[in-house]
Amino acid sequence: MPKTLVRASEVAEFAYCRRAWWYARQGYPSAHLDQQTTGTKLHARHGRRVMAARFARYFGFVLLLLSVVGAAVYLLTVALG
Repeated sequence: MPKTLVRASEVAEFAYCRRAWWYARQGYPSAHLDQQTTGTKLHARHGRRVMAARFARYFGFVLLLLSVVGAAVYLLTVALG
């Protein structure tokens, strides 16, 4: 028997309404395609924002590291110089 992948959204759909889950498995189209499309777009936008926030955080860490190294170099040149 082949293993099937069960996604979290499927579990949520089953928990919310077993009949809707069954209809989806039978290939019936959803009556809420416009809401699903909107939700997909919102999730994609959220994902882009999360990636931008991660990039900004890493960029901030790099700037912080560069400033600490720059301050150390400056203090060493003043102390030795």
